[in-house]
Amino acid sequence: MRHVGKLFVLAVLFLLVCVGSSYGAQYNWKFQAHLAAGTLDYRGFVKFTEDVKRMSGGRIEITHLPEGAVVASKEMLKAIRSRLLDGAFGSVGYYSGIEPAFGVLGDFTCGYDTSWQVEMAWEKGGLLQIARELYAKEGVYLIGGMWRQNESIPSRKPIRGVADFKGLKIRAPGGSVGKVFRAIGASVVTLPGSELFQAMSTGVIDATDYTTLAQNFEVGLHSSAKYALYPGIHSNPTLELSINLETWKKLPDDLKAILEVAARRAANDLIMESYVMDQEAMAIRAPKEGVTIIDWTQEERTKLRKVATEVMKEYAKESPAAQRVYDTHIAFMKRIGLIR
Repeated sequence: MRHVGKLFVLAVLFLLVCVGSSYGAQYNWKFQAHLAAGTLDYRGFVKFTEDVKRMSGGRIEITHLPEGAVVASKEMLKAIRSRLLDGAFGSVGYYSGIEPAFGVLGDFTCGYDTSWQVEMAWEKGGLLQIARELYAKEGVYLIGGMWRQNESIPSRKPIRGVADFKGLKIRAPGGSVGKVFRAIGASVVTLPGSELFQAMSTGVIDATDYTTLAQNFEVGLHSSAKYALYPGIHSNPTLELSINLETWKKLPDDLKAILEVAARRAANDLIMESYVMDQEAMAIRAPKEGVTIIDWTQEERTKLRKVATEVMKEYAKESPAAQRVYDTHIAFMKRIGLIR
């Protein structure tokens, strides 16, 4: 009878679990992305939400929303704090208007040769802890960072070194990227992404800062830009997954761990997938489309990094937090030999 009683209790508990699960997820959240559905980055975001649901046994359900579904991308941090959104897949640099340090965190222009180095600077160099402190001041918890491969520069003219930027008309955003290009003699033009194809084909610009090599092919820039810098030399923006801080604090430890592990997996998947896509573009698309791939020497990369660190040094003076982030970047670059 004793064994029968135990079996009865276990059966009841099992039924309770089943009945409880039929009511759906314990946590239902809305996360918005900083870019449109269907892109490489957005696919990584969707995979993160799927992993979280599976790893949590269905306790967490995240609805993924595309760019602009609730608020503008630059407003997502504020929207998380006010609970218009539960979380976001954003770009750190978008929040530089809130605190200049986000600009230095978001992309240390021309500082790193590879996305792996940027990830290491965050995970092993101290940037993740600083970033979490800055996000916490905004009422948000930073789950983790994400990166793709360094952005390529498609061009109508060969750019084989720093000197070739002199007089070059290049489309670039404001901020540190544009400042670095101006510092090496380029003429910077600000244009929305929707106008790039026509501007390049008509010669309004000679080159552009846009995205990775593979994605530049996808939007057709190769039809007039028959040169491309690869691996990229300048930009590797840090993307991020974040959630309302109070929501995070109330989560049990196992779900916190699931979110952070899923974010780390998403980061590594994005780096690997973008690498494979870029390698395929270099090996197959470039020869087929008559595009010449230019890989800068380490000497030229070092020259550019020297200019960029001075530009970023000036930018870092805008706030104590920005200075702290800059100093942390420099310390890590010295640690792995990028700066002597």
